[in-house]
Amino acid sequence: MSKPKKSVVTWLSDAFGISHKIISESLSAEQYAKFLEEAGAVQSSVESDETDEDDEDEDLEDENETPDPKNADPKGSTVEARLSALEKGLATAKNALKSEAKAHKATTAKLTETEQKLKLAEDQKGKLRQAVNPLADEDATTSAKDGEFLTQADIDARESYNRRKAEE
Repeated sequence: MSKPKKSVVTWLSDAFGISHKIISESLSAEQYAKFLEEAGAVQSSVESDETDEDDEDEDLEDENETPDPKNADPKGSTVEARLSALEKGLATAKNALKSEAKAHKATTAKLTETEQKLKLAEDQKGKLRQAVNPLADEDATTSAKDGEFLTQADIDARESYNRRKAEE
């Protein structure tokens, strides 16, 4: 999409019409030649800028174009390269998932083992508690009023037990 190029003289005539004629007539031949030389330098720099802009526009157009299926690579090398990259990424993700699953399984096994140990410890604690005060659990479940059917020794034992429990 290049524009038609104009010479400096043509451009000045088009742009300044009457003024160009006055300038060319009022300057000496040497001054006018120098003026045209400087204007030519300006014109060439403007043209190079336009050429750079045209190149940038063409680059943008090339990036925005969709590939023509008729001119496409029969192997689809770009698509195949992307597909292989995606397959590699998928394989990496699957390996990471497998390692996470193994770690989860190991953690779950440790958690189960710890829960079993905790249950055994609670059972042991209950047995020891029962050995220290055999009536403690039964007293807690009876519906009798406090102090009813209790001997003085039971009341003293319960108070002593409750004091020790509060201190812990």
